[in-house]
Amino acid sequence: MNDKIRTLLNSNIQAMMDKAKNASMFDHPGMIGELREMVLSDLVRPLLNMRYSAGTGKITDHEGTLSSQIDVCVCSTLLLPPFFISAQERLGLYPIESVLTCFEVKSNLTLSGIRDAYTKFQGIENSLKFSPAIHTENDHPLPHRFAKPEHSLFAFGIDKKNYKISSILEMYKKIDPCWNDKPLISSFCVAGKGCLIHTTKGWLHMAYDAQNTFHEEIIFYLCATIQALPFKEQSRYIPRIGYYLTEPSKSSRFEDGKALKESWKNVRWVISNTNID
Repeated sequence: MNDKIRTLLNSNIQAMMDKAKNASMFDHPGMIGELREMVLSDLVRPLLNMRYSAGTGKITDHEGTLSSQIDVCVCSTLLLPPFFISAQERLGLYPIESVLTCFEVKSNLTLSGIRDAYTKFQGIENSLKFSPAIHTENDHPLPHRFAKPEHSLFAFGIDKKNYKISSILEMYKKIDPCWNDKPLISSFCVAGKGCLIHTTKGWLHMAYDAQNTFHEEIIFYLCATIQALPFKEQSRYIPRIGYYLTEPSKSSRFEDGKALKESWKNVRWVISNTNID
């Protein structure tokens, strides 16, 4: 470990926690927006390299389907670009092919808050379709499998008087029937308490180091999230922006230098949905 970098990161996290504490003193409609921006600017963006982008908005697919509002989307700019409505606020539409991780941000982790996040993430899983990213030499799309976006929940506190290692799972297993083997939400973090990460070895917990005032839980949570991005990115192959912006059947084909009438009458275009891993 590099203690210098860890100490610097912990200082930034503690500064964010102090800002969040001050914001929570004022119960106003914009508080969640402020907390979301803190997670974006103070936690996620500083650890992303130039090939990734993060913002807030909705996820969309090539058919125009939209997800619910997602607090934080991390996407790969090498795949398809986000379409920002407001570049300054990083508010935009994110093509599903490039979305690698989604965060929901809560001021306090409650059963109803987990259920709300679960419902949003279910919408992404069930409604959005990936466009083909592998094609034959003749441009015919081929079916293939993708690594699905990771779904995560970050909270600045928890609605329990006595936090235990099992506190988060005690709530989550009431909502997700696959909580132990294939959970929809695969990582949780409660700042100042602990984090849970689902891995091939099962659930792992990292506790906040209260004795040294060190946010081991947030650092562990961020590391698990960020280091998984390249593996998900590789599974997306080469998506085409044309599926979003053009309709090939409206173009004219030429044969021997002459434009054909009803160019695409006998050509069948197939866009096959793929099952998400």
